[in-house]
Amino acid sequence: MLQYRVYERLKEYDFILASTSPRRYEILKELGIEKIEIIPSDFEENVTKVGKTPQEYVAQTAFGKIDAVRERIASDQRIDNRRTKPIILLGADTIVVNNGKIFEKPKDKCSQLQNLYSFRLNPIVEVITAIYIYKISELGITEAQVHKIVTSYLRFDKKLSDEFLQAYVDSEEGLNAAGGFKIQGIGGLLWTDCQGDYRNVIGLPFKDTFNLLENVLP
Repeated sequence: MLQYRVYERLKEYDFILASTSPRRYEILKELGIEKIEIIPSDFEENVTKVGKTPQEYVAQTAFGKIDAVRERIASDQRIDNRRTKPIILLGADTIVVNNGKIFEKPKDKCSQLQNLYSFRLNPIVEVITAIYIYKISELGITEAQVHKIVTSYLRFDKKLSDEFLQAYVDSEEGLNAAGGFKIQGIGGLLWTDCQGDYRNVIGLPFKDTFNLLENVLP
């Protein structure tokens, strides 16, 4: 770990990730967060897309997820006051956007293949992550909140054949991922370029997350 004030300050807090994403957990570990507690959100991700930009949609979803965990933490503290440290709570949501359309996790292999065809037709794909970080007192009171929306841009390889795209779908690698691909696996072969934070495509931007922690822990 770097001998730097943010990391020294983090030792004074319980760090909680409001997500069960193993990728986000790994990125936080790479960032130098040594102890991470996971509290999954029970927020029902049913935010309407009607009348919202992709940025508004992902921000509202991320806020709903982290706020559900915040409320649970505050309720637990009122009941038994079991925590002795204040809390840093991090939540995020990531979406894939192509030609103005949000691409969720595909329902099946057929949907996944159609996603890839769409990317080949319109090769610039946006990956947008909304991050929220709360600083919460040991009494469960929210003392500070910071957030940011980060976008990375991928360029799909238009030369990929139908045969290759079908083979990727048959591998089942991206079936449970937003957009239907995982760039950190074989799915990296689908792209020719990434502009912006590569880790953002995986699930959590690296530098921006660090910057937010600096802002909430001055």
